[in-house]
Amino acid sequence: MVGTILQKLYVIEHMPSFPPLKRLILDTLADCNLSEESGLEKLAESISYDPSLTLEFLKIANSESFGFKNKISSIRHALLILDNDLIKLVITQHPVIPELKVFSSSIKSVIKKYIRHTIEIRRIVKNILDSIAGSRFLNESYRNELINASTLHDIGLFFLLIYFPESYRDIVAGIRQGHSVRQKRSKESLPEHTLTGSLLCKQWNLPHLIRNSIAFHHHPWAGNEVNKAESEILYIADTISESYYDLYFSNETTYSNDEHIIMKKNFIEIMEKQGLNFTDIAGIRARSFEEARKLYSKLEI
Repeated sequence: MVGTILQKLYVIEHMPSFPPLKRLILDTLADCNLSEESGLEKLAESISYDPSLTLEFLKIANSESFGFKNKISSIRHALLILDNDLIKLVITQHPVIPELKVFSSSIKSVIKKYIRHTIEIRRIVKNILDSIAGSRFLNESYRNELINASTLHDIGLFFLLIYFPESYRDIVAGIRQGHSVRQKRSKESLPEHTLTGSLLCKQWNLPHLIRNSIAFHHHPWAGNEVNKAESEILYIADTISESYYDLYFSNETTYSNDEHIIMKKNFIEIMEKQGLNFTDIAGIRARSFEEARKLYSKLEI
């Protein structure tokens, strides 16, 4: 199974978009003037919520056709170097996921959850960066690169859901029954979605920061020092977006096993290393979820 997945990963040309996100981007494209900076900013913001089109534009901008010495890491930068007609062509011709009715109900549910989670993570990372002191986090180019990494952090999961839904269905069912993703994946011989996403970004020549932070965003302590801080920020964002939130933050939580205790200990160490505390995290989560809900309403998801 792993060999089949890797073969597919190295030959696909596009990752399809989620239809509501594609409609949002098309509406933005119709309303903005790409010859004006404000128009490009508005379009870049809309594209940045779509992992598939984010990946597509960064892939094109970092292709050998342009040959830039430094990697292009932000959607805004990518739009600036691309011809307006090419931008319109990429958006209008980019494929979307086939009708969701072709997927099982469990896979449809996870695809929608993936989109909501991605929107949340992007908002959380932006708010984390606003809360952390340090000149590096004030650098616009660096911030954009890390925020784009947040948009793409689960692109490997999306790839597996779209191209191998039958194999992933049992994992989804197991998760609903309380089994860990690791337990279910080992039975199905599926690769980690973090590795899959990192390899996909490597295949399309994206910057190292994006690739490395995706690879280790579930276990930043396992990576080397290169981009460890970025992986840690994604790890914090991913954790407070997910159901583990109650596990970590409720004093009344009963831990079911030693693994949960270790997980909370790891989280606290990384949170404090980044100069954050539980009050910061609670505020970041509340602001981010409120911001994300406004977009959910617009997308009707």
